[in-house]
Amino acid sequence: MKKVFKYQVFFTLFISGVNSFGQSFVPLTSDYSRVMEGWVLENNLNISTSVKPLSIHSLNEFVNSDSLFSFEVKKPEILKNWIVRKLFYENFLIADTTDFKIAIDPLFNLQYEKDAQSGITWLNNTRGIRIFGSLGNKIFFESNYFENQSTFPVYLTDYINSSIVIPGQGYTGQGIIRDFNGKSFDYSSASGMLHYRYGRHFEFSAGHGKLFIGDGYRSLFLSDNSFNYPHFRITANYGKIQYTRIMAILMGDYIQTGYIEAREKKLAGFNVLNYLPFYWLHVMFFEGNIWRYPNVNKNINFDFNYLNPVIYINSVLSNVNCKSLGGMGLKLNLLKAVQFYGQVAMDKIPSGSNSGNHFAWQAGAKYFNVFNFKNLYFQAEYNESQNGTYVYNPQILDYSHLNQALAHPLGTNFSELVLIAHYNYKRLQFNGKWNFSNYGLSSVQVPNKKTKYYSDYPFATPFIGVGPFTELKFADYKIAYLLNPKTNLKIEAGYTSRNAIVDGINFNQGFVYISFISFLENWYYDF
Repeated sequence: MKKVFKYQVFFTLFISGVNSFGQSFVPLTSDYSRVMEGWVLENNLNISTSVKPLSIHSLNEFVNSDSLFSFEVKKPEILKNWIVRKLFYENFLIADTTDFKIAIDPLFNLQYEKDAQSGITWLNNTRGIRIFGSLGNKIFFESNYFENQSTFPVYLTDYINSSIVIPGQGYTGQGIIRDFNGKSFDYSSASGMLHYRYGRHFEFSAGHGKLFIGDGYRSLFLSDNSFNYPHFRITANYGKIQYTRIMAILMGDYIQTGYIEAREKKLAGFNVLNYLPFYWLHVMFFEGNIWRYPNVNKNINFDFNYLNPVIYINSVLSNVNCKSLGGMGLKLNLLKAVQFYGQVAMDKIPSGSNSGNHFAWQAGAKYFNVFNFKNLYFQAEYNESQNGTYVYNPQILDYSHLNQALAHPLGTNFSELVLIAHYNYKRLQFNGKWNFSNYGLSSVQVPNKKTKYYSDYPFATPFIGVGPFTELKFADYKIAYLLNPKTNLKIEAGYTSRNAIVDGINFNQGFVYISFISFLENWYYDF
């Protein structure tokens, strides 16, 4: 009888949501990054936010994360209605004890989209679940799973059929894409992370997911553009220095003829050194290396340099089975409201027809509380890459994962201007984003047919190798009502305009849409 009573008490606590708590990790979405960076800037704090996702525990040393990511939605002190609490203020299921905490949330992305001219409609049906929590105050965990059925506009459908990738969300493998007449896609994805904090100076993370290195809308070092991948991260903080070592396993781009899932693996290592001499000046040094995966049949041995954690050492070593990308970032925080940032990336091809150094660079600015108008935000960013940056020989060493670029979604040989404006008043949000970009080569024509499985295609990884020259004007306007800040659940309505000239051919479309979405991940469809 006592045991039954014990379980009843636990179940009551689990569904009550009396003691709410924040996420294990700060989601990568722009909504969270904007709030976090604005708060750091306003308070003149000398902490780095450039290697994401950040653990909530590291932020809790400076601020109550529940308060920070409430998006200024205040929960009434007395609110007895369970449905109202769960829909507008709290996590769905919660267990909160002294040494163990866990929460479970349903996640959604239900979207109806319609072509403003032709009247053709597209639907997205995403259902997911998130489980996160902690053991004591040192071990944190999080897991997410999504099941999706989607139809997309023509340009995205063509991209998916040629690359066999739902941008950032699914691929042929884990998350198998099952298509119906090349128009409707059925896919799934899963991610998870385990985080351990040792003392004040060390953090360890292991899991399957995405990372982002930088301060902009895009990253020229490592972004959340591609699909999830297994990785291990160590972060050391001491005084004004933060050092991060990341080791990952990636997948190649090509599917060999006659096989499904015959992709070659590759190893990746990323080193990030952040030096924070002042709260207003942060300097970053970056190195990314891609190795051939050990393969006895191909006489590829494990390279122990992969385990080397010292930045730039592998970049100076000449190795046919390893290609390197180096870079530097800079951030200036001024007047508690203005931030300037930038990145320069360089790779070196030691020999061959594509030898020499290739560069990509970024320059951007953020303005928080524009003209002292609270919650008004503006961002401008320019990105450019020379032809050949991120592309290597052999192709398995391209700076990519599962047919998508690891850095900027456009891959190589592009220029882009991004403008973002955001304003929120309590639960109401207004957002506008404009992309102006050029990418590709004029010598490559638009392919006549895109097939699901292929042996040879004009461009392997779309937009990272060579593709048809494209001039793009992309705009998205939306208004949203925030329902629950715990999952960033909102109702959105918007209009997207895509005007593209591809190899001299005009492709102009406009879409209206309405969404019911838990906005916890970034998806990049602006190409």
